[in-house]
Amino acid sequence: MCNALRCSFEAGSVHHNGGFDAMLVLFDSTVAFRAQYPYRHDLAALLGQLVLDRDNPRSLAAVAHALREPMAPLRASVPDPAQWQLAPLCEPGFDANYPALHQLLHDCSAGSYQLSQAIDATYFTHAGDGDHSLGA
Repeated sequence: MCNALRCSFEAGSVHHNGGFDAMLVLFDSTVAFRAQYPYRHDLAALLGQLVLDRDNPRSLAAVAHALREPMAPLRASVPDPAQWQLAPLCEPGFDANYPALHQLLHDCSAGSYQLSQAIDATYFTHAGDGDHSLGA
């Protein structure tokens, strides 16, 4: 989800009706968005719904919050959504690349990858490195 949102900003598609609506569909948030933000079609509303809204179970904040507590023993660095703020995410930056948003999306992607690796190593790796041969 992070990569799709990042790519839509990099390509500029999120600034057009089709790309904007595609992000809502991808996050399965069209109905919730239209109910919460009727007649709005701006980035602040979109990022509020897809990134920050903890009541939206498919938002990045809801997913990050759901992963942080139960996975804390694995020491994965899932970003803390309590620290996220809308205003910096909506600032376009020097070349309209939204640096705070891109950093957040990068941190979420990296944290989820790290968590995936920690889960794999903890629960699915049953053998360690070794110099063992199965040949006779």
